[in-house]
Amino acid sequence: MEVDTALQLRRLIALRHLDRYEEGVAQARYLNWEFRQALRAGDFTHGREMARFYLDVELKPALALLAASHNLELQREAEDHVLYRRALALVQH
Repeated sequence: MEVDTALQLRRLIALRHLDRYEEGVAQARYLNWEFRQALRAGDFTHGREMARFYLDVELKPALALLAASHNLELQREAEDHVLYRRALALVQH
């Protein structure tokens, strides 16, 4: 994973909120590919970023929940719990 993945993710989230997502489509495709490779490998080292990507960029709550739940095994900060609850609420909705 690139060093600036978190920065790229923040940019994509901002573009989504500004209704300018088309500017980041290529970057989103790449991150999606990268994160799916990690999911297939069972590598949740960057579970927080994966969860945010699938919640706030790709809008795929089931994948976000998968990443967020595994992320809680590695990280238990307040942000991690919030991501899990957000994903769970969207999946249950």
